[in-house]
Amino acid sequence: MSKVYVLGVGMKKFGKYKQLTLGQIGQEAVIHALKDASVSFDEIETIYCGNVLGGPLAGQRLLSDLATTGVPIMNVDNACASSSTALNLAFQSIKSGETDIALAVGVEKLSAFGSGVLPTAQDDVDASYGLTLPAIYAMRAKRYLKTYGYDSHQLAEVSVKNRLHGANNPYAHFYGKSLLTREQVNDSMMIADPITLLQASPKSDGAASVVLCSERVLKRFRTKAVEIMGTAVVSGKFKRGYHDMAQPDEPTVESIEKAYKQAGVSAKDIDVVELHDAFSIAEVLYTEALGFCDTGKGLEFLLEGKTYHKGIKPINVSGGLLSRGHAVGATGLAQVAEICWQLQGRAPGFQVDNPKVGLTLTSGGGISNFQNGASVVNILSI
Repeated sequence: MSKVYVLGVGMKKFGKYKQLTLGQIGQEAVIHALKDASVSFDEIETIYCGNVLGGPLAGQRLLSDLATTGVPIMNVDNACASSSTALNLAFQSIKSGETDIALAVGVEKLSAFGSGVLPTAQDDVDASYGLTLPAIYAMRAKRYLKTYGYDSHQLAEVSVKNRLHGANNPYAHFYGKSLLTREQVNDSMMIADPITLLQASPKSDGAASVVLCSERVLKRFRTKAVEIMGTAVVSGKFKRGYHDMAQPDEPTVESIEKAYKQAGVSAKDIDVVELHDAFSIAEVLYTEALGFCDTGKGLEFLLEGKTYHKGIKPINVSGGLLSRGHAVGATGLAQVAEICWQLQGRAPGFQVDNPKVGLTLTSGGGISNFQNGASVVNILSI
């Protein structure tokens, strides 16, 4: 089976684009990815589009103004892991030998939904009683802080770090914005105790796109491409009640283990990470799940500066969901684009020193009595 490479990436800066359509937002990312890959649209053999709230046939609508090639377009909805899942499907298509060049794109326009919690399914029992994702993550934060002896002031450091990173990333929602202090984070509007507004990711418009190719096609190009060494998608099981909220969920742990095994690496080999910090506590829990530190030490690991861009395990150097923004259908591929830029030494913001292996982790929501909708982990190397 063929190795799979990232030939080019592109993004539309995350932010608010009320004047643009979903298609216009996505098209910019696709055009940039094709230019970066030095391929034409006619060379693309199959397309996977990640989108959550844009309505039916998002991929077809996005691409209709660019070209009509007749190639298969598959639309993917896996909540926040939609475009990560689209990448996984494109990877499988090339790995199997069915396709030589594939395009994955993720796009979202959340400004259309105003402020507050995103729409939930009418039959979502938990949400009907107020147990939305902000509330669930708040419960996880409270349990974690109490169990391991931290306080909300320390937890606010996640937002402080990621604002520093995002403010220096031209593709970030909060690019150029003021840096934060822990006091400012904790004094912002309370969402669900102890999670405040500045510890919750902004609802962004944006898009990201990746061109993948087989080893055979790569030989045509004089470029040192990024290889996808491992990619894993895991969904949870139906279980009554909730697991220990101070621990990472089982699907996340399983997806990490599968991706590590597939890539032939371990936690010590990872040089740079983009992970799903939809809320501040998520970054802490996933830091532990990835094996970078012991259970209960994730926040201490951050407070010691180890996950800053100059630390030993740089995490969310793009600003993460908290500061790069969270355009849910595009978030996973935005993470992949950032890792590719880092590995190739061309990061738009802070550049990590000589990384060789990068990892992305995206978490795709959940429903009542279901551990996790989807957890997707990708491992890339140069």
